[in-house]
Amino acid sequence: MSKSKPLQELNLINGFLFAASTEDPKNAEFIAKLIIERATGKRVKDITVTQEKSLLGLDVYYHGIRMDLYVTEYENDNVVSVYDIEPNRYGVDALPKRSRFSQALTDAKLLKTGEDYDKMPEYLSIWILTEDPFGKNQMLYSVKNHVEGFPEIVYNDGVKKLFLYVGGELGGEKSLKDLLQYFLKSDKEHALDEGIEQLHAIVENVKGNRKVGEQYMTLQDMINYEKAEARQEARAEGLAEGLAEGLAEGLAEGILKNIAATIKVCKNLGASDEQIIQNLVKEFKMTDEEAKAHLEKVTIN
Repeated sequence: MSKSKPLQELNLINGFLFAASTEDPKNAEFIAKLIIERATGKRVKDITVTQEKSLLGLDVYYHGIRMDLYVTEYENDNVVSVYDIEPNRYGVDALPKRSRFSQALTDAKLLKTGEDYDKMPEYLSIWILTEDPFGKNQMLYSVKNHVEGFPEIVYNDGVKKLFLYVGGELGGEKSLKDLLQYFLKSDKEHALDEGIEQLHAIVENVKGNRKVGEQYMTLQDMINYEKAEARQEARAEGLAEGLAEGLAEGLAEGILKNIAATIKVCKNLGASDEQIIQNLVKEFKMTDEEAKAHLEKVTIN
């Protein structure tokens, strides 16, 4: 049975630790402001923050999304901007279309019936990544729509997407680089300025919280127990099929069913996509890309 990292060894890029660190509304607001201001260079004041906001699909046949932090910015009681902040530890191959989907589903919720389109607030997604999405060693990639062939034309649809690569060396301020490094290595040695020191204090408080530790251990124990049960059932089914249809084919089918059962169990227990991918990588000795491909194939009815 594979062992997960102890809570004390998790870094802030980990989905569980990020969620636990932003569970308190004041902490969530501080962390959201720290990320937004260092990524954009813009000061934000009047905001509300919702942790792990779920946006359902347009109906039951369509996919929904879950954003780690959903931030609404106000000016004179009017919504002027929304921010989607997403730490992301798995592959970046589908990232452009994932970000497109998140934007589209968010936009569909922002304009009330009868309102003019100019009332739609600005939308900014911020992805914090452990892989370089474009291979240029940049810590900050800014993506906006434009008119092809006419760079002088301003096409302002109010949408911008920022991809922050924690290992990037170019294209950003030192304050942003220090923050990204802290996401990757969340220890005292990487708390290099006052803002990150405050962030580190939040993270250390979370790691030292007995309730959070119990939640983490309980989640891991439940996932491991249910995975073991699923493995036994899938193995038995696969072996039975192997006797009837050929041992090799039956075992292969059993492994696939084992993987699918593991994913379903983890989803039912509330594990994040990141946690599921980590479990698949450890348990079945596959790559992140293979784990993500299996995850995308499994749906919960």
